[in-house]
Amino acid sequence: MNTDLDALATRLYVTVDDLLIARPDWRPQRPAVGITPHSCPTQNSSPSR
Repeated sequence: MNTDLDALATRLYVTVDDLLIARPDWRPQRPAVGITPHSCPTQNSSPSR
């Protein structure tokens, strides 16, 4: 059973990869530069002692 499931997962991955190469307009939209890191105010404060 595991071998069949592994083969199915591999075949699905390869098929989707081939489709995305053939149809680049189907790819998910990505940021042009990437995701800019940010921090919230609680990350900048130090714990009180």
